[in-house]
Amino acid sequence: MSEIVQTIQQSPPPPDISPLIEQLVSSLLSPNGLVLLGCLGILGVVHLLQGVQGSKKKLATARFGGRRERRAAQRLAIKQMKARLHNQVSLYINT
Repeated sequence: MSEIVQTIQQSPPPPDISPLIEQLVSSLLSPNGLVLLGCLGILGVVHLLQGVQGSKKKLATARFGGRRERRAAQRLAIKQMKARLHNQVSLYINT
């Protein structure tokens, strides 16, 4: 039993972290540290403002067109190709 007590008493004390904390505080209060804190603050404000707007908005919904819609788009594309209108957008379906 005396051996166990001796080994416990001989263990080294935990490292002192107060110099690390002092070094961290002094580096954050330097000009570079203040710039870093300012950037983090700006990012935090932007994040909070985005949270106020709600979830991400949808730009559009998509679905597959049916037979009738594909046929109408094909007719419109052929009509535009025959008219050779420039700067027009058309859908060409190779069927």
